[in-house]
Amino acid sequence: MLRLFFTVVGVFAVCYLFSAVTADFDASTVCEGNNTQFTSTSSSSTGTTIVSYKWDFQNDGVFDDSTGATVSFLYSSAGTYNAKLEVINDLNETSIIVKSVTVGAIPSVNFAFGDFCQDITGQLSSNGVVKGSSISSYDWDLNNDGNFDDANGQQISTSFAKAGGNLVGIQATSSLGCSASAYRLVTVDATPTANFNVGNTCIGNPVEFEDFSVANDGTPFHNWEFGDGSIATSDAPLHTYDAVGDYTVKLTLTSAKGCIDSISKAVTIHAVPSVDFTAEDVCLNEETVFVNTSSNTGLSIKSTTWNFGNGTFSQDKNPNYTYSKKGTYQVTLTLKTDKGCEQSSSKDVEVFANPFSIITASGEIEDCKEEEVILTAPNVGSNSILWSTGATKESITVRNSGTYEMVLFNKTTGCEYRDDITVTVGQIPVLTISKDRTINFGDETTLSVRGAATYQWEPAAGITDLTSNNVVVSPGNETTYYVTGTSANGCVSEEASVTVKVKKRFGLTPMTLFSPNGDGVNDTWLVKNLSGYSSCKVQVFDSWGNLVYESNDPNSRWDGSSSDGKITEGVYYYVINCKSLEEDLTGSVTLVK
Repeated sequence: MLRLFFTVVGVFAVCYLFSAVTADFDASTVCEGNNTQFTSTSSSSTGTTIVSYKWDFQNDGVFDDSTGATVSFLYSSAGTYNAKLEVINDLNETSIIVKSVTVGAIPSVNFAFGDFCQDITGQLSSNGVVKGSSISSYDWDLNNDGNFDDANGQQISTSFAKAGGNLVGIQATSSLGCSASAYRLVTVDATPTANFNVGNTCIGNPVEFEDFSVANDGTPFHNWEFGDGSIATSDAPLHTYDAVGDYTVKLTLTSAKGCIDSISKAVTIHAVPSVDFTAEDVCLNEETVFVNTSSNTGLSIKSTTWNFGNGTFSQDKNPNYTYSKKGTYQVTLTLKTDKGCEQSSSKDVEVFANPFSIITASGEIEDCKEEEVILTAPNVGSNSILWSTGATKESITVRNSGTYEMVLFNKTTGCEYRDDITVTVGQIPVLTISKDRTINFGDETTLSVRGAATYQWEPAAGITDLTSNNVVVSPGNETTYYVTGTSANGCVSEEASVTVKVKKRFGLTPMTLFSPNGDGVNDTWLVKNLSGYSSCKVQVFDSWGNLVYESNDPNSRWDGSSSDGKITEGVYYYVINCKSLEEDLTGSVTLVK
């Protein structure tokens, strides 16, 4: 029989057999509800083999709970248990070992929280406990993605961007690695979003604060702090500042659930410009001079606008303006600074009517006879009158040429009216004209006249400038030319005349050379003065005696082409036959390209 010896090492009870076999095993530490894994690490001396593994997990002394080198066992609850392994080798030698096995308890976990406002930090507190050990870590799932990796700690601070229900999870892990989780719906109240715009920021004008906040839930309470000690609780208040300067305006919104948001903005209150100007009363059709006398040291004037009171405007600093009608006009000058602050000033400007009278004459004011003319300015009334002659009555008598001016003056308004009239008393010019003459048909001659300032010739045919004192004429038949002259005073002469006779048997002149190359110079061949002869026929022959051109039209021109349309350089011969000629006119013409 083998002798057994038992000893205790630490928490393990070990049984030693004085044999070749030694029992041992490893056991996993698990959490409640999970199988504990047992793996034999027993050994036997060389040449022997372990043939039996028996396990006692219930500590009842009977090795009947499982067999095999690797087994598992499910303990019914958490705690520390003694597990035993008996091994036997093929020599029937036995070894037994006892080890303690721990099954960890599952923690109990939950968490508490107070009121949460959207985007505002609040507290989450866990109260987890575990039997037989301690909680070693707390991990949070704040975005409901199933992963507890958003925060850690028994108490944390966090905020939620989404109003309404937010599912939050907590996972507690014991010192033995056992964990449990719990989820709760955290209700997040909507937080209002504060925002506002500022309107006109000019001193003396109410500043409009326009609420651009987003309530998100219900109607929040508004509290405005204007930076000058004043407050308001309306949605869109108006506030008038007493002094220019920089102010910090704060808007605080509080929801019905107590959620608060605020925003502060810097507001600068700007000065308004001072406005003044001068303008004198004027007479109709006179310029009114507007002078901007405003003084705004330190301000930048962005725009200057004049309203002249009749629908017209100007942007000039110091404009001049002429009214087209009499009356009283309210003129307004408006100045605006680069900050948008503006101020206006208005004044009345009077435009007086001018006295009026048109000079009339009792006789002809343009006459070539020396006769008296009576000039009258009617309807003088209470106005003063002064003639350029020095006379101060309504009518004057004149006998000489000249311009006579009248000034009508209103003593009350200082307005005046001027009118003038020109009286011309002149002599009738006497003309000296060229003598009658005879020219050959087709020739030109110059006709001259003198004795006046300007002239008028007729008939107009063949005269380029009908008003010249020297005209060039070339009549085809005998022609009498008539001319009249006008003096500088407008007096017209009697008509003068000159007759030009024409000799038609001379002057028939065919061209001797032409070049039909399209350059506009001598492109066609003609017989000058042919129209002065009756029943003429023109024929052109080449050097072979072939007829290449024939015409009965005295104004016709030959372009150099023959019957086939070709133009050939060379010498051609013409024959001109007219009834009024005693014999034919013949000769040659040279065609070059």
